[in-house]
Amino acid sequence: MQPLPLRLLPKLKESGCTDYASVSFADFLVGMLLDKLDELKRTDDTVIGLIGDHGWQLGEHNIWGKHSNFELGTRVPMIIAAPHMPAGVVSSVLVESVDLYPTVAALAGLPPPPDLDGVDLSPLFTQPSAEVKPSAAFSEYPRCAPPETPWDDRSSCGGTPREDFHVMGLSVRVPDWRYTCWMYWDGALLLPDFGRDPAAVELYAHKGDSEADFDLFENDNVAAEPANRPVVEKLHAMAVEQWAHGACRAPKKQCVSGGELACC
Repeated sequence: MQPLPLRLLPKLKESGCTDYASVSFADFLVGMLLDKLDELKRTDDTVIGLIGDHGWQLGEHNIWGKHSNFELGTRVPMIIAAPHMPAGVVSSVLVESVDLYPTVAALAGLPPPPDLDGVDLSPLFTQPSAEVKPSAAFSEYPRCAPPETPWDDRSSCGGTPREDFHVMGLSVRVPDWRYTCWMYWDGALLLPDFGRDPAAVELYAHKGDSEADFDLFENDNVAAEPANRPVVEKLHAMAVEQWAHGACRAPKKQCVSGGELACC
């Protein structure tokens, strides 16, 4: 691991108070909302969903911000409450942000749109270990610096037109592993180019991860270890299925046509 850059030390000193203040204020606002539901006598017929849009690195991995495919950047809280479901249920199965909409719709007795991504998570209220979806979560974030340069938060693509991305990081999280492949970006199709080998790959073991410390398990890239080759191949195939073929509407798939990337 690289030492924390000196430029981040002032942020680290300031962040303690400001971060705690932000969390405390958010908690206060949630309380105001719940109190208003009680006041309006709507608590017993309201489904509540609370979710964060991204995580945050406080200097970990040489990053100060949200711009990464690491656990700290992609992991978010998701809390769902429904009056007709048991309270206090905790589940450790892998789910995704796109699952919130179909779950709230189902709990409200409404059918979700037919083309909606995500699945209904409401079975987890009564069966916290149920397989409600394939046990994988996907995320992606681009990089706007040459792949061979060291990563820092200034490599993020904030404000960069999508046509000008360098590579796209595609991350597959399964119970025991996180795999991220950095695919060269086709700025014309706005798709990762699976016709080329990845610019880089990362593989992090999460075996034994009790979720007590999100900093412990993504510091040693083991993608190059021969024993892990089957894992890399399997998770890369999942990335191809999710992004390369998923980006082209069925029955088409990504292919090379006339020397150029296309949907065929």
